[in-house]
Amino acid sequence: MARPSEEEALEAVKTLIRWAGDDPRREGLRETPKRVARAFEELFAGYREDPAKILDRVFEDAAGYSAAEMVGSSFDRLVPIEERETAQNRLQSVEDGQTLRGIEVERLRKDGSRVDVALTISPIFDASRKVVGISAVARDISERRLTERALAESEAKFRAVAET
Repeated sequence: MARPSEEEALEAVKTLIRWAGDDPRREGLRETPKRVARAFEELFAGYREDPAKILDRVFEDAAGYSAAEMVGSSFDRLVPIEERETAQNRLQSVEDGQTLRGIEVERLRKDGSRVDVALTISPIFDASRKVVGISAVARDISERRLTERALAESEAKFRAVAET
């Protein structure tokens, strides 16, 4: 399907204005078709981006892996050994249709370093509500954890001074 021209988009907005009972030539509405077309352009800008390039940036920034290394592979490589059983139990819950939000865990980067993340893991359903995949979003919370640790240390020092 060919993308409509800008002029066709502007005419479509004018048609909607007329459909709503107003005159697109009226003062105050003359620029509305251009504003609406720009808004839609921004809203749908992501459709012109290459998902593989976006995933490459995301995986590289978050864990040091390329999208090619991660897409379709097991996420076990990101889970520390001591957390794998818990992670498998969580995945089973998601496979059973449950969404898990805000789970704070450590994950492994490609270089072996650890990163604190908040996970949201959701099932992907087909039309018959059968789980056909899993979506996972990890948000880096390392800075927040460092701040929490520094605050706890500061409070502990303050208590120690106050008690003496």
